Amino acid sequence: MDGCYECDELENCNKGFYIPSNDGANAAKAQALYIRKYGKKEFLKVHDRLHEKYDFQKTQEVLGQDYKEGLRILEESYMEYSSPELWMI
Repeated sequence: MDGCYECDELENCNKGFYIPSNDGANAAKAQALYIRKYGKKEFLKVHDRLHEKYDFQKTQEVLGQDYKEGLRILEESYMEYSSPELWMI
């Protein structure tokens, strides 16, 4: 296994890094789910995009409130940079 994003139990995982008491668990889970859905290359692009808006700590806070909300934020950021109408700006 290359990463948690390959695990079928990711959404419900509470082991290791994903224990509920870990402050970064939701952000990490959102990012792993994004990688599963869109791939590592797209994750790096959207991650860079988020870091243009927020510093690292703020990004982790934004993504870490709830992993489903974090995934939605990542997907919205993807749509922002991949929208053809934005390419002309």
